[in-house]
Amino acid sequence: MSEFLVSELETLGASVETRDVGMQQMHDGTTLKLPPVVLATYGNDPAKKTVLVYGHYDVQPVSKIFKGFLGIMYNSGEAKPDHVYVIRL
Repeated sequence: MSEFLVSELETLGASVETRDVGMQQMHDGTTLKLPPVVLATYGNDPAKKTVLVYGHYDVQPVSKIFKGFLGIMYNSGEAKPDHVYVIRL
């Protein structure tokens, strides 16, 4: 997936590099190779402001169960916009 993102950014004219962030140990003891961080610079005019865009490119599609759960939370008024919810399915 990082290769696709790098390719797209380079096509737009950005200077792109990736950084390995290593492994993460999971709760069951297994280890997972984390996707690299993608850094890109578009232009280098020191007179212009810097903008940082932070986002995840390794997300997965939302399951039907999760969509239904979110609908129940938001429609019931239980979900708060300034809170982060972690849901294990």
